[in-house]
Amino acid sequence: MGNRHGDDRRVLEEAAAWFTRLKQPRVSEATIESFFAWRSQPANADAYAEVEARWRQADRVRNDPELVALTEAALRRETFWNRWKRRLPRLLPPLGLAAMALGGLLVLVIAQFGPKTYETDVGAQQIVRLDDGSVLRLNTDSKVAVRFGRTQRTVRLLRGEGFFEVAHDPGRPFVVEAGAARVRALGTKFDVRRFPAATQVTLLEGRVQVTRARRPGAWTLRPNQQITLDGTVTPPQAADAAAASSWTSGRIRFHETPLAAAVAEVNRYSRTPIVLDADRLADVRVNGIFETGNTQAFLSAVTTLFGLEAVKTSEGVVLRRRAGSSAD
Repeated sequence: MGNRHGDDRRVLEEAAAWFTRLKQPRVSEATIESFFAWRSQPANADAYAEVEARWRQADRVRNDPELVALTEAALRRETFWNRWKRRLPRLLPPLGLAAMALGGLLVLVIAQFGPKTYETDVGAQQIVRLDDGSVLRLNTDSKVAVRFGRTQRTVRLLRGEGFFEVAHDPGRPFVVEAGAARVRALGTKFDVRRFPAATQVTLLEGRVQVTRARRPGAWTLRPNQQITLDGTVTPPQAADAAAASSWTSGRIRFHETPLAAAVAEVNRYSRTPIVLDADRLADVRVNGIFETGNTQAFLSAVTTLFGLEAVKTSEGVVLRRRAGSSAD
């Protein structure tokens, strides 16, 4: 980012600082809100996009070949280590320190090649650059375990939602496992979300194949298609992929969304839940764009539109019919 002067240089430095903060393991809701406020300025948004682009173009991070060889040798020599354990009591006095050092080395090697986990709190998001150059974005209250081998790249979505921008590597397929769903991609962008009893996959670019563990059936998605696996076989459906992934830019987009579903979506980003106490309005359609975590803006909109009032209680915020309103 050299050869920059004045305000351009300052904005790029701010963008780089924000990028670093958002890559931390835990990012608070307040930090996310401050970032969105900063990025609302066009110059700031452009600078942040440039930082992201430069980061993606960085050289690929590769595993140390010596550590790979050491790990493989250790796994092949399991019988040797069993014999070593039997001899260890006699050798312990002169080799005690060496044995402890070797044990520590093996622990480090195992940790190096074990799965890496990333997770976010409620209201937080995280951007992770994986070792192959792929980019993972974790949404609110989400967790993944990442394991890259020589023949396959595997990410297990343990809870929540992730957006994947996959680096092309035909020799190592990229597979996301989420519940019973397996999503296989070769250079693409897609969103995977886990529900309590289902998994939803939405494709933005490229091509992915979706299968179910230990059950027949395979579906190939095209851009702007979505499939939900919930124990039944359903073909891919047309979807607004931009809306499904709008959370990656800090926005929630509702288009003809039932109010009950909109409330549930807003609740994902806050520890203060909204309770809809107006059943007859559950299916009323909501349209609009809201910042993730900005519960107050959503409440202001729906109370005005639908004649409701928001009442704070010890359990959250109750949305109910306003006295004298005929909207319900």
